[in-house]
Amino acid sequence: MKFSIFNFPISTYLTQIKRNGQFSKILTIIVLISIFLIPNFIYADLVPLVRCGGAGQPACQICHLFDMLDRIVDFILLFIVFPIATLLLIVGGGMLIISSGDTNKINQGKSILVSTIIGLLIILSSWLIINTFMTTIGVATWTGLGEGWWIIDCPE
Repeated sequence: MKFSIFNFPISTYLTQIKRNGQFSKILTIIVLISIFLIPNFIYADLVPLVRCGGAGQPACQICHLFDMLDRIVDFILLFIVFPIATLLLIVGGGMLIISSGDTNKINQGKSILVSTIIGLLIILSSWLIINTFMTTIGVATWTGLGEGWWIIDCPE
């Protein structure tokens, strides 16, 4: 029995991977990503995205929609982006270490490191710019959000 994805037999794909010597690379990447991400998906089960509408919970309001969006963004940033960035920094640094003077591997390792750091800087600086703007215009004072504009406190 042949399994296929989009009319492309998996056995042919696996044979091509083994022939090119990429099987161990792909397996290593899958294992590393699994080690970094599986605990995060378990955490996603423990913390609900929606805190309303269930048994013993308050009725859903528009505030809960923003609370859910905030929880999704927090989960993506804290539990997916940073572990993947850590993994990419390890891979890029490892490529620099094991390059043995090969300029292609050195350039690839540098490219991975620079791209990862630039991506993290974009993410963190965007939050800093938004936070500075919201604090400067005084969102916390005229909206009644004394603790901070990023804290969503829905009525119970």
